[in-house]
Amino acid sequence: MYLHAHYAELDIPVLHDFIQSNPLGILISAHPSSSDVHSPAPDIEITHLPWILDTSGLESNPLGKLRGHMARANPHAKALLAAFQLAQSDAVPVTVLFNGPVAHYVTPKFYVETKPATGKVAPTWNYSAVQVTGLLRPHGSSSSFLQTQLEELASMCEGRYTEGEPWRVSDAPERFVEVLKKAIVGVEIEITKVVGKSKMSQELGAGDRAGVVAGFEAAGSDVGRAMAQCVRVKDPDRKSAE
Repeated sequence: MYLHAHYAELDIPVLHDFIQSNPLGILISAHPSSSDVHSPAPDIEITHLPWILDTSGLESNPLGKLRGHMARANPHAKALLAAFQLAQSDAVPVTVLFNGPVAHYVTPKFYVETKPATGKVAPTWNYSAVQVTGLLRPHGSSSSFLQTQLEELASMCEGRYTEGEPWRVSDAPERFVEVLKKAIVGVEIEITKVVGKSKMSQELGAGDRAGVVAGFEAAGSDVGRAMAQCVRVKDPDRKSAE
């Protein structure tokens, strides 16, 4: 991830909050080419997965761990298991990318100060993301890790995204759960690095930033209003005043 000083977010608690608020991450890993063993170019495997951020062992690793699971039939899972078996170490290096809840195109027409003064403006996008790198270890269907992962993931998602009595893994027949567990692979990532980027027009002068906020609000959409608020929150003048 390219981190310009204007946009870099390196505070670990802030990054942890971002991951917990946006738990659907993109798992990325590189593996030797499966179609051409002589090719120097690796196969890049990518899978969207919901994650639990485990901060129970921060004394030993202040960055924490990510816990998830994926379909055993997924070619990505097969590549990870093969890499784990071939690796000299007991883990496989991976990256997980978490995207913020909103992103939006920024038109140069929003730059109410610079555009009429010089015309030296260009379009861009505003967005936020967190990138995790770490070492992945797989867990089989018979492991206690997988049962705990399923129960805690269901609890997190039911509590956050639904109302009323939450659904629990124990609500399903035990035999049914055991069959499903055989079709998935648990994955645990020891985080070795985590960085974030929040690109919200911080590089602009106050007049142009105000134009961006006004432009997003004028869109009249939920996304536009959310983007306007993000730009306000990340306003460097506001932060310096605080």
